[in-house]
Amino acid sequence: MLLDTVICETEVLASDTKLFRIRPTRGEDWVRAEPGSHIDVNCFGELTRQYSLFDLDEAGYYTIAVKRSKRAGGISEALHTTAVAGTRLRISKPRNRFPLGAPAHAVLLAAGIGITPIYSMQQQLRAYGVGHHLHFFKRDAKLFRDRLAAAISEGAATLYEGMSSEQIRATLYEILDVDHAPNTHVFACGPAGLTLPPSFIQF
Repeated sequence: MLLDTVICETEVLASDTKLFRIRPTRGEDWVRAEPGSHIDVNCFGELTRQYSLFDLDEAGYYTIAVKRSKRAGGISEALHTTAVAGTRLRISKPRNRFPLGAPAHAVLLAAGIGITPIYSMQQQLRAYGVGHHLHFFKRDAKLFRDRLAAAISEGAATLYEGMSSEQIRATLYEILDVDHAPNTHVFACGPAGLTLPPSFIQF
């Protein structure tokens, strides 16, 4: 079942990425989501796509980040060019196929728009005082920099900008080829270029 919602706010996160803060038109339709959750977004009655949620502490709202696709006629193109505050959308309730669980320590790997579910995980781990480190590979210097400022200053996040696929792959091996604490979980989300060593599972 899809829920009726309205866009309350939009924000430019990067040259090709926009934030959309969405509120169900009936308050009772909102349920709290867990880190790693996503929603189906139905745009203008025809297009449906899944988007991960972040900023999960905002009670009553769901927040997604949408990267504009080069493919004409897709939902990301419609959202970027047409959707504004007040636009109505239909969405599903949150579902989670990428659960955080209860790691003793976590290594978080993200590339590009793959930061959205990883960011929600980082926020919960930070709130619960669980040891972790976020490694974020990106091309746009603006993307999520402000939101990660506190984690960077605390030494819990590292940003990598403008790296080639080969450089990213080499850096991933360096990150993972060390002795980690017992019960360390590795979470990764990003495009095909974010390839983990064979001994690890890529989500």
